[in-house]
Amino acid sequence: MQVNLFPTPISIFHIENDQFTSIRDTVNKYIEDNFDNFNNSWIKSNTLSSYNYGKDNKLPDIYYNEQLEKAILIAGDTYLQENKFPDKELLIKDLWINVSTKGSFQEVHCHTTRDNVLSGIIYISIEDTESKTNFLNPNKKFKTISEDTVLAKDCELNVHSGVIVVFPSFLEHYVSENKSDNKRITVAFNLSYK
Repeated sequence: MQVNLFPTPISIFHIENDQFTSIRDTVNKYIEDNFDNFNNSWIKSNTLSSYNYGKDNKLPDIYYNEQLEKAILIAGDTYLQENKFPDKELLIKDLWINVSTKGSFQEVHCHTTRDNVLSGIIYISIEDTESKTNFLNPNKKFKTISEDTVLAKDCELNVHSGVIVVFPSFLEHYVSENKSDNKRITVAFNLSYK
C-alpha cells in the first residue's frame, strides 16, 4: 500500500474563448499603453514586467476587466474546493504582466511573501516560444533522494494560450529561456484570504 503524504496539486483551467478574447485584449492594450514603464523587477532575470516591489501591483482601474477578475477568482475557488481548503473568500492581492522576448527567462522563485495562499499564471501568448514554466519538486531539497527517482522529478508544463494554472504560493518555479523571436506574455497573480 502506498500513501501520498504530501501531494502538491497544480490545477489547470481552460478559459472560454469569448472570456479569453476579452482578457487578451485588455492585457495587450495595457502593454501597448505602458510598455515603457515595464522593468526588470527580478533579481536574476531579464523578463520585463509591470511588477514593482513595495507598490500596489494591480492594473489601474482604467484597465479593469471583469472577465479577468472572474476567471482568476473562479480558478482560485475551484482549487480551494478540490483540495479541501477552508471555505474562505479569496482576494486578488497582486496582479502583474510579464513579457519575455528572445533570450528572456525567469529565475527560480516562489510567492511566499506577505499572506499569499495561492498563486497563478494566465497564459496570454506563449505559442512558438519554446519557453516553459517549470515547477521544482520540493523533495529535491533532501540530499538523500536520488535524482533518478520519481520523488525527485520536476514538472515542466506544456500549456497553451487561454489557460490558467493555479498552485500553492510556496511552490518554487522558473521559466526557461525564450529562444524564439515571439513574445511570451503572461499575467501572474497572488491570492490571499479576505
